[in-house]
Amino acid sequence: MYDYYGSMFGTYVYYLVGVIVIIGIVRAVINRNKDVVTLALTQFKIDSKADSQVVIEGRRTGFVQWLLVQLKMGNLYKIHVKKNYISYSSESLNGEELILTPVQKVASTACGFKRPIFWLILAAIFILLGLISLGGSTKVMFLLYIIIALIFVGLYYLGKKFFISIQTVGGHSFELAFKKGLLENIPINLSYAKQAIEHINKLVLEANQLTSNSI
Repeated sequence: MYDYYGSMFGTYVYYLVGVIVIIGIVRAVINRNKDVVTLALTQFKIDSKADSQVVIEGRRTGFVQWLLVQLKMGNLYKIHVKKNYISYSSESLNGEELILTPVQKVASTACGFKRPIFWLILAAIFILLGLISLGGSTKVMFLLYIIIALIFVGLYYLGKKFFISIQTVGGHSFELAFKKGLLENIPINLSYAKQAIEHINKLVLEANQLTSNSI
């Protein structure tokens, strides 16, 4: 009896290790050549009467990063859009960076959202493995595969992230990819992102019109 349960436990551990390896490979594929850091949103505001009319701020994802931010040691990224210029800044223990761009030098803006499709692919694979395992003598493996598949489906939906990109006339771009922070609970959806882009474009058009009138 001990040998039977010991063998079963060893099998489950074997499959668990395999799952962890697969997750590691998938994360490596997703993160390859990633120039834009995905942030947990800490502030998102649009106010035409404020000094900073569009404010987008975020920290690196994860509880540890949240804790470091509370201790003033975490990485923070900010885009503040004022009437005359746009500021992009980043703060970390390594130092600070600030880039200022006149509003009339903005060439284009973009926004949207993405989901990590790899999690759905993995979920489909594990559902298929679960169906194959039904031909065996035990249904435990089938349940294990289905539970893992459901976890992957959950990661797919939780992995939804938004992005806002601002391209300047000189070819430089500011881009932030962010998702709703579970701890900060800042509301965000595609409609909010579009409103931010539309407001930035409005400021750009107003600035260019003033420049044209002054010539």
